[in-house]
Amino acid sequence: RPYQSLQLLSVLLIGGGMLVLVLLVWATLRRAVQPINSLTQTVQAITTGELDQVAPVESEDEIGTLAVAFNDMTGQVRNLVGDLEQRVSERTEALVYRTSQLQAAAEVGHAAASIRNLDELLPIVARLISERFGFYHVGIFLLDEKREYALFRASNSPGGQRMLARGHKLRVGQ
Repeated sequence: RPYQSLQLLSVLLIGGGMLVLVLLVWATLRRAVQPINSLTQTVQAITTGELDQVAPVESEDEIGTLAVAFNDMTGQVRNLVGDLEQRVSERTEALVYRTSQLQAAAEVGHAAASIRNLDELLPIVARLISERFGFYHVGIFLLDEKREYALFRASNSPGGQRMLARGHKLRVGQ
């Protein structure tokens, strides 16, 4: 009987000790895996495009070092994406401007093809160039028959109109 009591007590102590050991191992593993889970959640958020996410640095061990390095990398990616967006925006603006220039050139070409009278065509071309290219003053000069003078023939601005009225011309080569 004393032997059985001792055996039962041993089994209970070993069973209780194993239960405590299992609980300690479970708590330790849970605590060790938690930073990895947090880092994994942050990685998943960033892969969906949420570049403003920051991985929590919960320790100073290898996982903490990994979180710091990951945050640094994410910051660099954010900067690269911002720079790329800026460059795309600038190039888009340049393309829009270039497209408007080409459209203006096409309009000038269309006007030149449809209007045969030079005295009607030149003021229209000066106005179109001014409007489409955003110039305050546009002046058109044509060479005289002897190619000695550039004669002022059309303008869009008030100052240019005054120059037209007085017959402005420039000597070629001066």
